[in-house]
Amino acid sequence: MLTWLRTRLSSFSGRMGGDPSRGWTSISLIADWLANKLWNIEAKFYSLASQGYGQNEVLYACIRLLSQSIPEPPLIAYEMSVNGATKTPLDFQHPLPKLIRNPNELMTEFEFWELTTIHMAIVGRSCWWKERNNLGEVAALWPIRPDRIGPIYSNSQEPGKKVLAGWSYQNPGTGEFIAINRSDVLTFNFPDPVGASGGIVEGFGPVQVLAKQIAADNEATKFVGALLANYAAPTVIIKVKKTIRDEDDAKLVKAKFRHEFGGANQGTPALVDGDTEITTLGFNLQQLEFPELRSISESRIAAALGTPAILVGLKVGLREGNNRASVTEQRSYYAETTLSGHWRRYQDQYTSDMAKEFGPNIICEFDITKVRAMGAHFKEKIAPIKEAYHEGVLTRNEYRSYLNLPLVEPARGDVFVMFGTNREEPIAGQIADAIGETGAGAPVDTGNHPAEPPGTDIPILPRRTTHVPNKSAIKAAPSEDDDLFQADLEGPLMDDLTAAFLPFWNEAARDIKAQKDFPEEEFILILAALLERELTNIATIQYLRSVDEFSIGFDVAELNLAASQWAKTYSYDLVRGLTNTTKGVLQEAMRKYLANPKMSDAELKAMLEPAFGRARAEMIAKTEVTRARNVAISQYAERLIKLGAKTTRVWMTRRDERVCAICAPLDGKSEEIWRGMHPFGPPAHVACRCGLHLSKDVALT
Repeated sequence: MLTWLRTRLSSFSGRMGGDPSRGWTSISLIADWLANKLWNIEAKFYSLASQGYGQNEVLYACIRLLSQSIPEPPLIAYEMSVNGATKTPLDFQHPLPKLIRNPNELMTEFEFWELTTIHMAIVGRSCWWKERNNLGEVAALWPIRPDRIGPIYSNSQEPGKKVLAGWSYQNPGTGEFIAINRSDVLTFNFPDPVGASGGIVEGFGPVQVLAKQIAADNEATKFVGALLANYAAPTVIIKVKKTIRDEDDAKLVKAKFRHEFGGANQGTPALVDGDTEITTLGFNLQQLEFPELRSISESRIAAALGTPAILVGLKVGLREGNNRASVTEQRSYYAETTLSGHWRRYQDQYTSDMAKEFGPNIICEFDITKVRAMGAHFKEKIAPIKEAYHEGVLTRNEYRSYLNLPLVEPARGDVFVMFGTNREEPIAGQIADAIGETGAGAPVDTGNHPAEPPGTDIPILPRRTTHVPNKSAIKAAPSEDDDLFQADLEGPLMDDLTAAFLPFWNEAARDIKAQKDFPEEEFILILAALLERELTNIATIQYLRSVDEFSIGFDVAELNLAASQWAKTYSYDLVRGLTNTTKGVLQEAMRKYLANPKMSDAELKAMLEPAFGRARAEMIAKTEVTRARNVAISQYAERLIKLGAKTTRVWMTRRDERVCAICAPLDGKSEEIWRGMHPFGPPAHVACRCGLHLSKDVALT
C-alpha cells in the first residue's frame, strides 16, 4: 500500500534551526507529489476477511462476541446546556435519534455497530458514506467496504482540508476512482502509528497483527483434515516367513485375510500358523491435534481482541475456570475494559462527526446502565450518590442528573429533600434539624408544581401540601381523626410516585415503538430509593406518635435507625414485585402494538396507564403507608415488651360499609389469631385501611 501526507507545522525558527531573521518557518512531512492522489486503495481487507474471519473458527468466535456485545447499550443523543452542566435527551422523533435507530433503510442501530466493529477488528478502519437529501442534511449512512476506499491526503492549510482532503472510492468491478468530500464520510479507526499521517487517518486492526498466527492455526486444521480424509497408513501388517514371489501372491494373502476377518467376520479370533505374524498399528488423534500449538494460537487470538477466552468457550479459557462465578466476573471485566474502550472511541467520533451536523451543543453517549454485565458496577457507583441525596448533600436535580433523568423545574428540583421529614429546603436555606428536634410547622404549598413535559398528554397533578408532624405536634389522635392522619401521609407519597412514574411512562412508550428493553435496573433503583426514604419517614412518625400516646419514650435516633433498616430491605423486595407486574403490562402493550403498529401515542400510553398511572401510585401509597405505620407499631410493641411491659396488638378495621370480607372477621382480634399469616399486622390486601391498636393494659413490671 502506498500512503502519503502533506502538511505544514509552524515552529519557532530558533528551535528548528531555521533562519532567525525569518521568525517562523514551515516544514513538509512528505514529498509534494504524493498529495491529492485518488488511487490509494487498500487490498489487504479481502484476504484477511476471507481467510481469517471466514476460515478460522477461533477468530470468528472472538469477533462475533465483540461485535454483538458493543451494540448492547443504545447510543443516546443529548443537548447540552450552554454552560455544559446539564444534558437533556433529544426528542424521540428528532432526526439524529432517528438516524441512530435506523442508519439506512436496511439496517438497525445494532447492525450498524456490529458491522463497524467487524471492519475495525479486521483492518482497524470503518467508513460510512453520508447520503444527503436535497437540503444537504444527512438522511442515511451506508457502509463502504474498507478495500474500496482510501484517503486523499492534502498539503493545504485551509480548515477542513488539513492532512485529509477527502476520500478516493473505487466503483466495484471497474477501474474508476471517485473523489468523495471529507465531510461526506464518517470514519472510525484504530490508529496505525507508522501510517503517513502517524495514525490520524490510517487504521491497523487486530487481525492484521494476527495474520501469521491465524495462518499457522489454519494450516494445522488443514493438515489434520487432510490426514483424516486421505489416511494412507495401513491398520494391520501381516508378516510371513515364506517368500512372496510376486504381486499376485501378495494380493492373495491380503484377500484371504479380509475374507476371514473382515466384513461380517470382523472381530472373530484369528488362528495362524507359526510362520505368520499379525501387527496392529495405533492411531492417536491427540497427537494429531497439536494441543500446545492450539492453546498458544487460541490465547493469542483472544488476547489481541481483548476477549476473555472462557466467554467464547476456548479450551485455554475452560482450563482456567469453568464455573458460573468465573464467567460472571469475566463478563464484568470484559465490559469494563475492552467494551468500555470501544464505547468511548465510537461515541466520541460520532459526536465529533455526526452530532455537529445537527447542532453545536449535541453530544452522543452510550447508555451503559442498559448493560447487564455492568449492573453491579452501576449499583456500586450510584450508592454514594444515593447516600448523598438522602443526607441532604445533593439536590433533587443533581441526583436526577447523575441518573441521566430529565431535570424538573428549579422550584422543585433545586432543593434538598430532608431525609425523614418530607421537608424540602431551597439551596440557599439551611439543612433542617433532625425530626423531633425542630419546632417548624408544615411547609407552605407555594403553588410551584412540576410543569407538564412537552409532547405528552399525561397530566401531572398538583402536589398536595405536605403534612410534617414533629415531636411537639404528634399527639394521640382520636380514632375518628385517624383517616385524616393516614391521608396526610399518603398524599406526599402518592405525588412522589406519580412524578417518579412519569419519565418511565414516556420512556416505555418510546421503547415499545423502538422495540427496546425497558430500563428495569434503573426503575428498581429509583423507586427503591424513593420508597426507602418515604417509608422510613412514615414509620418514624408513627413511632413518635406511639411514644406520645403511651408516654413511654425511646431514643429518636434509635427509632429512626430501626425504621431505616426495615425500609431498606423491604423497599427493594417491594419494587422487585412491582417491576414484575410492570413488565407484564409492558409485554401486553408490546404485543398489541406489534399487531397494530399504526397505534397512536395516546392509545399506547393509555395501555401503559395501569403500570405508571396515578391510580397505581394511589394504590401503592395507601397500601404501603398502612404497612409502614403498622410495622412501626409492632416494633414499638416489641420494645415495650423488652422493657417488661404487658401489651398485645389488636387488629382494628374502619368499621364502615367499605370494610372487606377479608378484614371484617379480624376486627378486634388479638395477634394470636392473625400473626401467623400477617406477622406485622395489616395490610391484608392492596389498599387495606386497617390498623393496629395496642391494648390499654400497658404497664411496666
